[in-house]
Amino acid sequence: MSFSAQQTLDSLNKLKETLSGEVVCPGDEGYEYGITRWSDSCSKQAAYVVFPKNDQDVAEAIKFAKEQSLELAVYSGGHSFSGSSSTEGGLVIHLNKYINYARCDPEKRLLYVGGGATWEIVDKVGMEHGLATVAGTVNHTGVGGLSLGGGYGWLTGRYGMTVDNIVQLTVVLASGEIVTANEKEHPDLFWGCRGGGGNFGVVTEFVFKAHPQRPTVFITYLLYTMDKLEGVLNAIREWEENPGPDEGLHWGCMRVLPGMEPGPPTIIVIYFYNGEAAEGRKAGKMFYDIGPMAEKAMEELPFVQLNSLQNEPSGHGGRKYIKGLPNRSVPTLEAVQAVLEAQDEVIKSHPGLVHSGIMSLAAPAQALMAVPMEATAYAGRGKARLHSTTEELQEILLRNPDGPLDVIWAPSNRGKLMDDAAMSRVAMVSSQSQRWRSLVVAGRITQDLQDQLIDVPTPRLAVLNIVNSCQLHRELNLARVGAPLRELTLSGVVLDWGNPRLRCLRSLRLHDLRPKGPTAGELHAILSSAPGLEILDLARWQSALEFGPRYNDLGSLPLPSLTTLAVEAVSSTVLWMLLSCIQAPKTRYIKVPTINQSLFQDDDPVGELAKLCRGSLSTVSRLLVTYDQASGSCTLAHRETETPPQSNTRESLLKLAKRRGVFLQTYRIYFRALGGDNLRVSENNVRRFIQEVVQPVLRDLSVEVQLDLHHRWPLVSDTPSNPPKSVVTDLLMNAPVVTHLKINPYFDAMEVLAYISARQFVRTMDGEAGQDLCWPIPLMETLTVACHPINQAKILESLECLILNRGSRIYHGAAVASGQVDELGEDTSHPPRLVKHIVVQDRYERSFKLWDSEQGWRAC
Repeated sequence: MSFSAQQTLDSLNKLKETLSGEVVCPGDEGYEYGITRWSDSCSKQAAYVVFPKNDQDVAEAIKFAKEQSLELAVYSGGHSFSGSSSTEGGLVIHLNKYINYARCDPEKRLLYVGGGATWEIVDKVGMEHGLATVAGTVNHTGVGGLSLGGGYGWLTGRYGMTVDNIVQLTVVLASGEIVTANEKEHPDLFWGCRGGGGNFGVVTEFVFKAHPQRPTVFITYLLYTMDKLEGVLNAIREWEENPGPDEGLHWGCMRVLPGMEPGPPTIIVIYFYNGEAAEGRKAGKMFYDIGPMAEKAMEELPFVQLNSLQNEPSGHGGRKYIKGLPNRSVPTLEAVQAVLEAQDEVIKSHPGLVHSGIMSLAAPAQALMAVPMEATAYAGRGKARLHSTTEELQEILLRNPDGPLDVIWAPSNRGKLMDDAAMSRVAMVSSQSQRWRSLVVAGRITQDLQDQLIDVPTPRLAVLNIVNSCQLHRELNLARVGAPLRELTLSGVVLDWGNPRLRCLRSLRLHDLRPKGPTAGELHAILSSAPGLEILDLARWQSALEFGPRYNDLGSLPLPSLTTLAVEAVSSTVLWMLLSCIQAPKTRYIKVPTINQSLFQDDDPVGELAKLCRGSLSTVSRLLVTYDQASGSCTLAHRETETPPQSNTRESLLKLAKRRGVFLQTYRIYFRALGGDNLRVSENNVRRFIQEVVQPVLRDLSVEVQLDLHHRWPLVSDTPSNPPKSVVTDLLMNAPVVTHLKINPYFDAMEVLAYISARQFVRTMDGEAGQDLCWPIPLMETLTVACHPINQAKILESLECLILNRGSRIYHGAAVASGQVDELGEDTSHPPRLVKHIVVQDRYERSFKLWDSEQGWRAC
C-alpha cells in the first residue's frame, strides 16, 4: 500500500494527537537520543521514534507502522549488537524513556518491571527488600532483550535462566490488542516469549520471581600470564566437574584490561561465590593453586553493585560486535592458541581490534537442567550432542524422557570418524528417534552412522541440516512418514526430491549436491508447496542435462514471504525457472550469479533479468557496480543505506550485499585469452550486458552509483572514428552520476584518471557562439585509488592535476567534437559536483594519504 506525502502527514499528526508520549522525526529535539545505541555500528536513521508512556501508546505506534508499511524496531536498553533495536527508515518504539520502572511485592516475592527498564533499577528495588532475580551481568543492559532470549546471570546456578523466572508478561500484539500472558492466559504466547525472542509482540511489563539474597557476595579477578594457559584450562575443567549452585565463572584472554595499556594477551578468570569470602576461596582453590600474577578481590561486595563491575569495559559508544557460540566443554589448549594467533593476524591490519578478545561464561547447570526442555522456547537445555561424554548424554535423556530432542553431531574436526564410544552414544540417541525435533550433522558420515541417524523413523523431525565432509554415492533415505520439514540444509548429499515431507518449508539451502540436485520441475514442485518460504539458497550443483518441461511452462511461483534468494552455479534450466517463475515482492537480498555466455544465446533470460532488476530491486536506493576480469564477473549490488561508504572500510561484496540489499553477478562473459572474432563477440557481450541490463536499471532507479574497479577491463570499439576505450569509460559515459569511485590495485588507475581529467571544447549549452570546457563525466564525491609502487608517483601527480584543473561547469554524456552542439541538449547537464574525499592506498589497500576539500592533503 502506498501513501501520498499528505496522507502520511495527516496520519502522523493524528498519531501525535493520540499519544500520551511523543513522536520525533529527524531534526526534532530528542531524535538523536532516540536513535543512539550501545554500539555505534547499530545506530540507524529511523524515520520516526515513538516514546510511549503506556500500553495504548505502543498499540497506536504499531498501528501507524502497519498503515505506513514501516519496519518496526523495539528499544529496551539498546544493547543488541545485531542492530535489531534499530531500523533504517522505519519506526522505533523506544520504551526506555518512560516505561522504565521496577516495583517489588515482598509478600508475594514478585518484581514488576517495565519493558524499557535496565537491570540496574531491578537490582536496586529488589535489594531494598533483600530480594533478587536472575539479572544480566552488565546492569545498563535492557531487561527486554535479555529476558526474551534466555538470560544468563551470576544467580543462574541457583535459579536457572532469566526466562525460568518470568511468571507473567503484558504484551501488545501486532493487531494492537493488549494481552496478559501467563501459564493460564495465552499460554502459547507465554511459552514462545520465554526464549523465542521479541517478534511475538512488544512486552511492556515483566513479572519476575524474586528470591532471598544475602547483602554481600565474594568475587575476585585473577590474572595469569600466557604460560599458565594449560594450567588454567585444566583448573576450569576440574571446576566444571562439580560446581556448587552458588558459584559462577567467567574466563578469557584479553589484550587490554581496564586501567592497562594494550599488550600481549593476558588470561583473566572472574570467580563468583554467593557467600562468605573464606568459603569462596576454598571452593575456588584450584584457581589459586596455579599461581596468578595478580588478584583483585572484593570480599564483601554489596550485591547491588555486583552487576555494575563490568559496566566500564562494556560502556556505551564505539563500534562493538559480539559473536557467541555454545560450548559444552572447555576448549583445548591448541584451539585457544589458534584463535589468539588468528586475532593477532587481524590486528596487524586493523589495530583498533586490539580491544577484542575471548570470553567464556560458565555456570552450574543444575537449575538450568531442572526445567523440562519443552517448558519454554529456550533451546539451549536439551541438545543431545553426540560428541559430548556418555554421562552428559545420559543425563539429558533421563532428564527429558518424553520431550523433543535436538540431535547434533558437529565435532571440531569435521573429518573425524566416530570411535566405538561415540557409536554407542549414537545407538542411545537412535533408539529415541521418534522424539527428534531437529538433526544437525556436520561431521563425516559413514554407512553405520547413516543407518542410525538417517534411516530411522523421525515423525516429529522439523529441522534437518546435513553438511557432509565425505561424499555419499546414494540418496539419504529420509523417512517419508512424518511432519513436514520446516528447515532443510544439505551440502554434499541429496534426498529423494519427491519426498512428501519436503513441503511447507520455511528455509531451503542446497549446496554442493551430489550426485545430482533436483530438476527444475522437482524444485518447482517443492517451492509451489511452500508459500511460507523465507530463505532460498542454492549453490554449486553438479551440472546435468534436463529434458523435462520448459521452465516457462511450469507456472508462476508466488512466494510472498521470501526475503532471501541466493543462487550460484546451478543448471541454467533451474536458474531461468527461478527468474521467470518466482514472484517475491518482499525479497530484500537477491544474488543471481552464473549468468554466463548462455545468457546471450537467448533473448528471454536477458529480458527476465532486466525485469527482475526493475521489479524486485526497484525500491532500493543505491547501486554498486563492479567488473573483475580475473574472475570475468560483473556485479550489481543494491544498498539500502544512505550512508556513503567509508574510505577505510574493506569488505567483500558478498558481505556488503548480505547486510545491505541485493546482489547480482554475471560470470565469465569476457575471456582475455580469446582473439579475433571470438574476442570481439566477448566484448560485445560485455557491452550488451551494460546496455540492456545495467544502464536501464541505473536509469530507471535514478540511483547514485559506486563503481568498484578490479583488474583491467576489456577494450571496445576500435574503428578509426571511435578509438579504443575501456568498458568502464563506456559505462561512465552512459550511467547516472558516479558519486563513489574505487580503483583497486590491479586495475590500471591511469586508464580512468586520465579519462576523468581529459577536457574538450564544446559549444555552450545555450547555443551561443562561445565555447566551454567539458568533461565526459561528472566528478565523483569520493575517490579511492590503490596503486602499485611502480606508478605511484604518476598517480599522485594525476590526482593533483585532477583537483586543480576541474572546472565548475560539468556536463554528462559523451563529449562532442569542437564546433558542434551537444545533441542531448539540456537534459544532459548536472549540477556542479566537487570532489570531497580522495584516499590513496598501497597495493594491499592500506591507506597512506588522504585529501579532502577542507584540509587538503595529509598522511594517514
